[in-house]
Order: sequence, then C-alpha cells, then structure tokens
Amino acid sequence: MNFNIETITPESAADLLRRNDNNRTLNDRTVKEYAKQMANGHWKLKGEAIRIDVDGNLADGQHRLAAIVKHGRPVEMAVIRNVAKDAIKTIDTGRTRTAADSLRINGYTGQLATISAAINVIRCFMNGT
Repeated sequence: MNFNIETITPESAADLLRRNDNNRTLNDRTVKEYAKQMANGHWKLKGEAIRIDVDGNLADGQHRLAAIVKHGRPVEMAVIRNVAKDAIKTIDTGRTRTAADSLRINGYTGQLATISAAINVIRCFMNGT
C-alpha cells in the first residue's frame, strides 16, 4: 500500500467516482454537508483516507469525492492506493462515534448522554421533524 497526501481536483474526484462500482448508495445529504464544510473552510485534513484498491477501483471515500465535485475546488486528502480488493468488506464497520462521545472529546463533562439527547430533540424541533 502507498499512503500520500494529494490535492484532489473536481476532475480527478470525478475520475475516481467512475471507478466506484461496489460501494454503498451515495447519500446526497452527506455530500451536501461535506461540500458545505469545504466551502466554509471547515473541512480539515484529518487522516481519513480515500482508498483505492489494487485494480484502481474506489474502495472508500465516495462521499468526500462527490463533495469535492460539488464544491468545485481542489481539496487535500489522504489517499491510500493498492488496498486489497476484499478490504472493502471491513471498511466502516467500527463503532460509530456518538454525540456524547463528541461532547466528551470537546471537553464537556456531566450527563453527556442526557445532554446529547436534549440537543437532538432541539435539532429535530428546529428542523421541523
């Protein structure tokens, strides 16, 4: 495997997305959110890699790549090439970070599960759901 930090242009993102035939369904809401973060300067290079298998097919990163296309500007991304073909079976299978986990990471203490549940209720109310 080869790991690099690369500048992904909208054109190179589109090329990689054309090699995306064995992935989960693209979620437009996620793409819009990522593109918004990129446009607002809030997107951070944090080590989450675009993964490309040994045959040049996209194994991970379709939402980030689609967001770059939508954003229309280059973004620096970690890229891992030559990932084993069957690695896609184990990508994104770890435990998802909860809202309480995010609060804790940001220095909050106390009844974090209760606080995160309250935030979720407020968010739903504000969104009309």
